[in-house]
Amino acid sequence: MLLQSTDDPNIRFKGVVFFRREAKNYNYATNRCKDSCSRYKQIVWAASTKVGCAKAKCPAKNSAGTTYHMVCVFNNADYYHTERPYEKGVSCSKCRDGESCLRNQCATTS
Repeated sequence: MLLQSTDDPNIRFKGVVFFRREAKNYNYATNRCKDSCSRYKQIVWAASTKVGCAKAKCPAKNSAGTTYHMVCVFNNADYYHTERPYEKGVSCSKCRDGESCLRNQCATTS
C-alpha cells in the first residue's frame, strides 16, 4: 500500500510523480537504493497485476486548510525488498498465454 498526502487537490498526478521520483534512487545493477526507493520498487514490481487508488479530501489537522490523501493498493504479495522488481530484457518477451503486450507490459484483457 502506498500513501501520499498534500494540500494540493491535484494529488493523483503529483502522487504518481512523487513515487516515480524514487526511481533515481534505485540502482538495478546492485539492487540497492541511495535513499528511499521501496515505493518505486513496489510500483514497478513485475508480478503485480492489479492496482486501485483513491483520493480523499480531509480537514487539515493543525490548520484551517484542507489536506488531500491518496492511497494505492495493489496485489504484490510476492514483493521482497531484497529482490529486483523486474528482469531486464525485451519488453513482453515473457508474457504468458492469454496475455498481450500493452504499453510494453504484459496485460490480460477481460
